[in-house]
Amino acid sequence: RAVAVGAALTLGLLLAGAVHASSKNAFPPSYFPYFCFLGFVVSMQWIYFIADEIVALILDIGVACHFDQVLLGATLLAVGVGLQDLVTNLGITRAGHPNMAAAACIGSPILNLLMGLGISSTAGNLVVASPFPLYRSIHIMVYMGFLLTSIAAAAALMAWSRFRAGPGYAALLLGLYLAFVVSVVLLANFSEQVTAYARLGLARVVP
Repeated sequence: RAVAVGAALTLGLLLAGAVHASSKNAFPPSYFPYFCFLGFVVSMQWIYFIADEIVALILDIGVACHFDQVLLGATLLAVGVGLQDLVTNLGITRAGHPNMAAAACIGSPILNLLMGLGISSTAGNLVVASPFPLYRSIHIMVYMGFLLTSIAAAAALMAWSRFRAGPGYAALLLGLYLAFVVSVVLLANFSEQVTAYARLGLARVVP
């Protein structure tokens, strides 16, 4: 990391010197509009670095306190990973583009799910086994259930309210996430009991 910081500092000084030598105080240089894109890239890198440090801190706290890995990943680690999107979407909203921020809130999880699962499944089929075996647990089933329920409920309420995000819509989303966190905590502490009851119920339904 020290090498990367040194290289970035050297490159920044060289570029600053080049800009100073090729520009004048009376009028901006011809490449001045490209600074907007460069500033966007740099700001995204800063957000990524800060979020990465927060995630590392959360992981260290979880390991030191002996938290359950599933509980840590579904709560604290998920919050740390989502900080980058949260900061970006808040900035877009404050800039006067709420529709763009709402689309980003939907597009980013879709990218993570489809690309993340797609690339990992492809690599698993090529390297490990084909078809790639997935570990099925009560945690994953509950998470998928909350995911499908939240998508269906949010879409239904948005359509019913004529695509206006009112207080009821915000309360629904926050309530679903609160219920998800409570379920994750309960599963982390009583996962064996829940799994036993689930198997017993399936055994009664399926002869």
